[in-house]
Amino acid sequence: MKNNDCVQEIDPVLLDRVIEFVKKRRGKTLELCAETRLFHDLGIDGDDADYFLVEFSDEFNVDLSNNQSFYEHFGPELTLAILLPWMWRTWNGPRNKDGQVMKIPITLGDLAIAAKIEL
Repeated sequence: MKNNDCVQEIDPVLLDRVIEFVKKRRGKTLELCAETRLFHDLGIDGDDADYFLVEFSDEFNVDLSNNQSFYEHFGPELTLAILLPWMWRTWNGPRNKDGQVMKIPITLGDLAIAAKIEL
C-alpha cells in the first residue's frame, strides 16, 4: 500500500469555502491554505475553538457531537491559566524541543475533508 492511499483528496471548492469561513470569523486578512493549522497558526484555542467548531458544524452540516478529543487539539480557556497555572501546564500537555505545545493539528484541509464527507 502506498503512503497516499490513506490521504483523501481535498475538494478545492470546499477548501475555498472553508478559507472564506475562517477569514470572516478571524477578522484578519491572512494567507490561508490547506496546511494552515487552527491552533498553531491561527491561535484558535479554548472557548474560541469551541465556538469556531460549532459555527463550522452549522455552516457545513458536519456532526461533531461525538467528538471527545477536544483537548488533544486545543487548550482550555485562558482565564483558567491565569487562575490556576498548573492546570494550564497539565491541560496543554508536553512541549516539543522548540517549546511549542504538542497538540494534534487540525488544518483547513482537514475541515474541507470533513465537510465533503458529510455531503
